Amino acid sequence: MTVYKSFKLRYEVCCNQGEELVGIASRLAELIKTGESLKFDKAASVSKVRVCNQDLIIKRFTGRSRWHSVKRLLRRSRANNAWKASQAYSTAGIGVPEAKMYLERRLGPLRFDSYFVYQALEGEPLLEVLPNAEGAERRALIAQLADLFRKLRANHLVHGDMKATNLMVVKGKIFAIDLDVAGTCKFHFEKAHARDQKRFLKNWIDNEALTTELSQHISV
Repeated sequence: MTVYKSFKLRYEVCCNQGEELVGIASRLAELIKTGESLKFDKAASVSKVRVCNQDLIIKRFTGRSRWHSVKRLLRRSRANNAWKASQAYSTAGIGVPEAKMYLERRLGPLRFDSYFVYQALEGEPLLEVLPNAEGAERRALIAQLADLFRKLRANHLVHGDMKATNLMVVKGKIFAIDLDVAGTCKFHFEKAHARDQKRFLKNWIDNEALTTELSQHISV
Protein backbone atom coordinates (compact mmCIF):
# COMPACT_ATOMS: atom_id res chain seq x y z
CA MET A 1 0.00 0.00 0.00
CA THR A 2 1.34 3.42 -0.97
CA VAL A 3 0.13 6.12 1.41
CA TYR A 4 0.70 9.84 0.98
CA LYS A 5 -0.36 12.45 3.51
CA SER A 6 0.18 16.19 3.57
CA PHE A 7 -1.63 19.27 4.83
CA LYS A 8 -3.54 19.62 1.54
CA LEU A 9 -3.70 16.10 0.13
CA ARG A 10 -4.11 12.50 1.19
CA TYR A 11 -4.29 9.37 -0.89
CA GLU A 12 -3.83 5.62 -0.69
CA VAL A 13 -2.96 3.39 -3.64
CA CYS A 14 -3.22 -0.40 -3.77
CA CYS A 15 0.15 -2.06 -3.33
CA ASN A 16 0.31 -4.10 -6.54
CA GLN A 17 0.27 -1.07 -8.85
CA GLY A 18 1.29 1.73 -6.53
CA GLU A 19 4.06 3.30 -8.59
CA GLU A 20 1.98 3.49 -11.77
CA LEU A 21 -1.11 4.95 -10.13
CA VAL A 22 0.69 7.46 -7.94
CA GLY A 23 1.54 9.25 -11.17
CA ILE A 24 -2.12 9.98 -11.96
CA ALA A 25 -3.03 11.28 -8.49
CA SER A 26 -2.46 14.89 -9.53
CA ARG A 27 -4.35 14.39 -12.82
CA LEU A 28 -7.66 12.97 -11.60
CA ALA A 29 -9.63 16.19 -12.17
CA GLU A 30 -8.28 16.38 -15.73
CA LEU A 31 -8.92 12.69 -16.43
CA ILE A 32 -12.51 12.82 -15.24
CA LYS A 33 -13.18 15.69 -17.67
CA THR A 34 -11.56 14.03 -20.68
CA GLY A 35 -12.80 10.48 -20.01
CA GLU A 36 -16.08 8.89 -21.06
CA SER A 37 -18.69 10.56 -18.84
CA LEU A 38 -21.02 8.06 -17.13
CA LYS A 39 -22.66 10.38 -14.62
CA PHE A 40 -22.61 14.05 -13.73
CA ASP A 41 -24.62 15.82 -11.03
CA LYS A 42 -24.10 18.05 -8.01
CA ALA A 43 -23.03 15.19 -5.74
CA ALA A 44 -20.79 13.08 -7.97
CA SER A 45 -19.13 12.85 -11.36
CA VAL A 46 -18.16 9.50 -12.87
CA SER A 47 -15.95 8.82 -15.89
CA LYS A 48 -14.38 5.79 -17.52
CA VAL A 49 -10.76 6.29 -18.53
CA ARG A 50 -7.93 4.29 -20.08
CA VAL A 51 -4.70 4.78 -18.13
CA CYS A 52 -1.80 2.56 -17.10
CA ASN A 53 -2.95 0.07 -19.77
CA GLN A 54 -6.22 -0.59 -17.98
CA ASP A 55 -9.81 0.63 -17.95
CA LEU A 56 -10.64 2.48 -14.75
CA ILE A 57 -13.65 4.23 -13.27
CA ILE A 58 -13.00 7.55 -11.53
CA LYS A 59 -15.66 8.89 -9.18
CA ARG A 60 -15.40 12.43 -7.88
CA PHE A 61 -17.52 13.34 -4.85
CA THR A 62 -18.46 16.94 -4.16
CA GLY A 63 -20.93 18.66 -1.86
CA ARG A 64 -24.52 18.97 -3.07
CA SER A 65 -24.52 22.51 -1.72
CA ARG A 66 -22.27 24.83 0.27
CA TRP A 67 -24.03 23.85 3.52
CA HIS A 68 -23.72 20.14 2.69
CA SER A 69 -20.00 20.62 2.09
CA VAL A 70 -19.60 22.39 5.43
CA LYS A 71 -21.39 19.57 7.29
CA ARG A 72 -19.05 16.96 5.79
CA LEU A 73 -15.77 18.82 6.36
CA LEU A 74 -14.78 16.74 9.39
CA ARG A 75 -16.45 13.47 8.36
CA ARG A 76 -14.91 10.58 6.47
CA SER A 77 -15.11 11.30 2.75
CA ARG A 78 -17.29 9.13 0.52
CA ALA A 79 -14.19 8.12 -1.42
CA ASN A 80 -12.47 6.96 1.76
CA ASN A 81 -15.64 5.11 2.75
CA ALA A 82 -15.80 3.37 -0.65
CA TRP A 83 -12.13 2.38 -0.28
CA LYS A 84 -12.69 0.82 3.16
CA ALA A 85 -15.99 -0.79 2.14
CA SER A 86 -14.31 -2.41 -0.88
CA GLN A 87 -11.72 -3.96 1.42
CA ALA A 88 -14.39 -5.15 3.87
CA TYR A 89 -16.54 -6.67 1.12
CA SER A 90 -13.56 -8.37 -0.48
CA THR A 91 -12.46 -9.82 2.87
CA ALA A 92 -15.99 -11.17 3.36
CA GLY A 93 -15.81 -12.94 0.00
CA ILE A 94 -18.25 -10.62 -1.79
CA GLY A 95 -17.35 -9.76 -5.36
CA VAL A 96 -16.41 -6.10 -5.88
CA PRO A 97 -14.34 -4.29 -8.53
CA GLU A 98 -10.69 -4.02 -7.57
CA ALA A 99 -10.16 -0.75 -5.69
CA LYS A 100 -7.14 1.11 -7.06
CA MET A 101 -6.89 4.32 -5.04
CA TYR A 102 -8.71 7.04 -3.18
CA LEU A 103 -7.71 10.67 -2.85
CA GLU A 104 -8.91 13.51 -0.64
CA ARG A 105 -8.21 17.18 -1.08
CA ARG A 106 -7.81 18.59 2.40
CA LEU A 107 -6.86 21.56 4.50
CA GLY A 108 -5.46 19.89 7.58
CA PRO A 109 -8.36 17.90 9.09
CA LEU A 110 -10.94 19.52 6.78
CA ARG A 111 -12.01 17.42 3.80
CA PHE A 112 -13.21 18.85 0.50
CA ASP A 113 -13.69 16.96 -2.78
CA SER A 114 -12.53 13.35 -2.97
CA TYR A 115 -11.90 10.71 -5.64
CA PHE A 116 -12.28 6.94 -5.74
CA VAL A 117 -10.69 4.90 -8.54
CA TYR A 118 -11.53 1.28 -9.28
CA GLN A 119 -11.29 -1.31 -12.04
CA ALA A 120 -13.98 -1.00 -14.71
CA LEU A 121 -16.21 -4.05 -15.10
CA GLU A 122 -17.39 -5.37 -18.45
CA GLY A 123 -20.79 -6.80 -17.67
CA GLU A 124 -24.51 -6.12 -17.44
CA PRO A 125 -26.70 -4.87 -14.58
CA LEU A 126 -28.48 -7.62 -12.66
CA LEU A 127 -31.69 -5.68 -13.31
CA GLU A 128 -31.44 -6.63 -16.99
CA VAL A 129 -29.97 -10.12 -16.61
CA LEU A 130 -32.05 -11.82 -13.91
CA PRO A 131 -35.58 -11.39 -15.36
CA ASN A 132 -34.45 -13.01 -18.62
CA ALA A 133 -32.34 -15.79 -17.09
CA GLU A 134 -33.65 -19.34 -17.27
CA GLY A 135 -32.75 -22.78 -16.01
CA ALA A 136 -29.26 -23.27 -14.61
CA GLU A 137 -28.29 -19.63 -15.19
CA ARG A 138 -31.26 -18.40 -13.15
CA ARG A 139 -30.62 -20.87 -10.33
CA ALA A 140 -26.94 -19.89 -10.20
CA LEU A 141 -27.73 -16.17 -9.97
CA ILE A 142 -30.30 -16.66 -7.21
CA ALA A 143 -27.88 -18.89 -5.30
CA GLN A 144 -25.24 -16.15 -5.54
CA LEU A 145 -27.71 -13.56 -4.26
CA ALA A 146 -28.60 -15.79 -1.32
CA ASP A 147 -24.88 -16.18 -0.57
CA LEU A 148 -24.30 -12.43 -0.89
CA PHE A 149 -26.98 -11.61 1.69
CA ARG A 150 -25.70 -14.38 4.00
CA LYS A 151 -22.22 -12.85 3.88
CA LEU A 152 -23.63 -9.38 4.52
CA ARG A 153 -25.39 -10.71 7.63
CA ALA A 154 -22.42 -12.75 8.83
CA ASN A 155 -20.08 -9.75 8.61
CA HIS A 156 -22.55 -7.02 9.65
CA LEU A 157 -22.09 -5.27 6.32
CA VAL A 158 -24.62 -2.98 4.70
CA HIS A 159 -24.77 -1.52 1.21
CA GLY A 160 -27.12 1.41 1.65
CA ASP A 161 -28.29 1.62 -1.98
CA MET A 162 -29.24 -1.89 -3.06
CA LYS A 163 -30.57 -1.02 -6.49
CA ALA A 164 -30.23 -3.84 -8.98
CA THR A 165 -28.20 -1.48 -11.18
CA ASN A 166 -25.61 -1.52 -8.38
CA LEU A 167 -25.15 -5.26 -8.88
CA MET A 168 -23.29 -6.24 -12.04
CA VAL A 169 -23.12 -9.65 -13.68
CA VAL A 170 -19.72 -10.36 -15.21
CA LYS A 171 -19.28 -13.76 -16.86
CA GLY A 172 -21.99 -15.18 -14.62
CA LYS A 173 -20.59 -13.74 -11.39
CA ILE A 174 -22.31 -10.99 -9.37
CA PHE A 175 -20.32 -7.94 -8.26
CA ALA A 176 -21.49 -5.15 -5.94
CA ILE A 177 -20.64 -1.60 -7.00
CA ASP A 178 -21.28 1.95 -5.71
CA LEU A 179 -19.98 1.35 -2.20
CA ASP A 180 -19.60 4.97 -1.09
CA VAL A 181 -22.27 4.60 1.63
CA ALA A 182 -21.59 0.91 2.30
CA GLY A 183 -19.57 -0.58 5.13
CA THR A 184 -19.65 -2.25 8.52
CA CYS A 185 -22.67 -1.44 10.67
CA LYS A 186 -21.92 -1.63 14.40
CA PHE A 187 -25.28 -0.41 15.67
CA HIS A 188 -28.85 -1.26 14.61
CA PHE A 189 -27.58 -3.69 11.98
CA GLU A 190 -30.87 -5.60 11.72
CA LYS A 191 -32.75 -2.45 10.70
CA ALA A 192 -30.07 -1.46 8.19
CA HIS A 193 -29.98 -4.98 6.72
CA ALA A 194 -33.77 -5.03 6.46
CA ARG A 195 -33.61 -1.76 4.50
CA ASP A 196 -31.10 -3.34 2.11
CA GLN A 197 -33.41 -6.32 1.60
CA LYS A 198 -36.46 -4.10 1.10
CA ARG A 199 -34.66 -1.87 -1.41
CA PHE A 200 -33.37 -4.91 -3.30
CA LEU A 201 -36.81 -6.50 -3.59
CA LYS A 202 -38.28 -3.18 -4.74
CA ASN A 203 -36.34 -3.65 -7.98
CA TRP A 204 -38.79 -6.38 -8.97
CA ILE A 205 -42.01 -4.81 -7.70
CA ASP A 206 -43.73 -5.44 -11.04
CA ASN A 207 -42.76 -9.13 -11.05
CA GLU A 208 -44.56 -10.75 -8.12
CA ALA A 209 -43.32 -14.27 -8.83
CA LEU A 210 -39.67 -13.17 -8.93
CA THR A 211 -40.10 -11.01 -5.82
CA THR A 212 -41.52 -13.96 -3.90
CA GLU A 213 -38.75 -16.29 -5.07
CA LEU A 214 -36.01 -13.83 -4.18
CA SER A 215 -37.55 -13.03 -0.80
CA GLN A 216 -37.49 -16.71 0.15
CA HIS A 217 -33.78 -16.98 -0.63
CA ILE A 218 -32.29 -13.71 0.62
CA SER A 219 -34.16 -13.81 3.94
CA VAL A 220 -32.80 -17.20 5.02
